[in-house]
Amino acid sequence: MGTMCRFVFALAVLSAPSVWADDLPQQSPLLPPCCGAGSTPPILNHQTYSSPAAVAPRPGGRVRMECIRKWEISGRNRYQTLSVRLSDDEKKAGYVVTGGGCEQVFPEGNFAFIASRPLADDGWFCATGDLPGLQGSGYQVQASLVGCRVAVDYDPVEAAAPVTTIDGHRMPVARRGTGFAKSLQRDYRVCNTDADPIGIHWFDGDHVDPLKPPNTDSLKPGQCMEFGGLRKARATAIHISASTLSHRQTAYFVRFARGAFASGASKKFVPAPTSPPPSHPADAKTMDVMCKPASGVPNGVTGDTVFVRQCSLQIPAWGRYRVCFDATYVVQQDGRVTTWPPTALPMILDRNLIKHADPSNSEDPRLSRTFPNVCRDLYNVQTASFLVGRQVGDPNFAPGAIYDPEHVRAVRLWIAPLK
Repeated sequence: MGTMCRFVFALAVLSAPSVWADDLPQQSPLLPPCCGAGSTPPILNHQTYSSPAAVAPRPGGRVRMECIRKWEISGRNRYQTLSVRLSDDEKKAGYVVTGGGCEQVFPEGNFAFIASRPLADDGWFCATGDLPGLQGSGYQVQASLVGCRVAVDYDPVEAAAPVTTIDGHRMPVARRGTGFAKSLQRDYRVCNTDADPIGIHWFDGDHVDPLKPPNTDSLKPGQCMEFGGLRKARATAIHISASTLSHRQTAYFVRFARGAFASGASKKFVPAPTSPPPSHPADAKTMDVMCKPASGVPNGVTGDTVFVRQCSLQIPAWGRYRVCFDATYVVQQDGRVTTWPPTALPMILDRNLIKHADPSNSEDPRLSRTFPNVCRDLYNVQTASFLVGRQVGDPNFAPGAIYDPEHVRAVRLWIAPLK
């Protein structure tokens, strides 16, 4: 054999469908016995076919191709087989294998491929045979695939909104009225922009009791959950929670017209926004919700918290609103604007809950904790109450200091009507 040359193995790309398709590669014949020294790797032809189905997006939808690339790299060995597959979540999301290939990644070319072919309907398969005279411990192989789906994009009803959480607190994204039985009037997408996973929780027609566990899942960094559907499948309330105690975790949410997303809750990866979502809607108005001595709370104490101030938000008209808080939102008597411990500043929609509020229960979805740089959507509301307090026995508490609730004058927020 002449001078050893580097083998270049072309990526075998299948025809990408132009509409939603369930690409099912034709079953390939079994590999012949592997090749010993001096033999020639066989050439196998593998054909694929598509069964395209029509895509009929709802009004306003735009169809586009959305693709991902996946790969697996083997250890260092000889006579290797390797495959890469779509995950169950990716297949459920509609991805099909549209191409793939095999290549050597270490060291440079000194072996021959025997097979590079589609694997069933969800992966790509590679097998190698050694060249005559190959010495050493072997080589590493990479199997790659390209998976695509037809995606339909819809324009959101308005700009995205931020939501932040820490220490396992469940922060509300959206809820309707004081109960958990009626569905949200819009579809929602909630996306994780943090470096760590976040928890996501939602109520629906099968989960209407706020004192019982809701549906729960987690979102990887860059992953989103979309909520849509009809009747019992529609979400009635959505919350997020932190998965780490090391830092504040960030996310954002967007509203879409009803019918934009599939029924129930489904995950997908969405390109990150090029800039952070605005801290509040452009048409929002700032408001200081004035506080007075707390009433209706027995002895001012619930659980491990003593509440001494109550701030009542009176909205001019019953309806749907987005409420947002800046980095600081508690107005002190001397004019300073500060933050506040979230367990000691719950936002309560149900007046009957005020005397029973237990902020020590961080999983109670009826208590909408107040936190910096968050927004929440409230449907079918006209009033809300903030309770301002402090933890009983807090060693850092000092009368007249920054976190003395007696010195809180108002809670500052932004509010805007929703379409």
